[in-house]
Amino acid sequence: MDRRPAIASFCGFSGSVIALIVLQILRPERSLRHSFVSEFAVGRYGVVMTVVFVILAMSSLLLEAAIRQAGDIPHRLCLLIRLTTVGLLVIAACRTDLNDASPRTLIGSIHNGVAVLTFVSAIGVMATIGYSHSISFPLARLQPISRSAAAICTLTLTMMLSVIGIQHAHRPYLYAGLIERVLIAAFLLWACLSSFELAQNRGETKVG
Repeated sequence: MDRRPAIASFCGFSGSVIALIVLQILRPERSLRHSFVSEFAVGRYGVVMTVVFVILAMSSLLLEAAIRQAGDIPHRLCLLIRLTTVGLLVIAACRTDLNDASPRTLIGSIHNGVAVLTFVSAIGVMATIGYSHSISFPLARLQPISRSAAAICTLTLTMMLSVIGIQHAHRPYLYAGLIERVLIAAFLLWACLSSFELAQNRGETKVG
């Protein structure tokens, strides 16, 4: 088994985590509680956030490559990973609007709509791995963490959309940024653990 895709995927996901932490330190005006992560792409160091989106997209493709080497997988899993990848690239290309009272733009609306669909696709990836009965080794070892991550991400996405819906007429959306960060953290933790686990696989006998 070629471990390079899994190793590269792990480096991409873990590097993105570090970049997001650094951006939060460098941009303290982007509130942990109220500002969405995508808002780092607006203003100083904005190119860094754009690059992070692209790295996440490439890391997702590399994760798919690593998963394919692990054995037979449901076809919908690859489709969902590719949808997540495309969504991340569109998000990178379409800059978001700030979470304030300023007028909304078409580009910002596209970003927001695609972001929700990308979150849904990512949750679908985790749920497919977590609940599928036809997953081969070593993906079977990822099922408990995949189920937990899918549940957390589903809950936080629902909460975030509910907050936005309730406060829609009274921007900025309070605490939406904090909820989104929990959602993103759960996904990135899952992605790092999954790619790391796949990188450890040296071609053991598959089961399942």
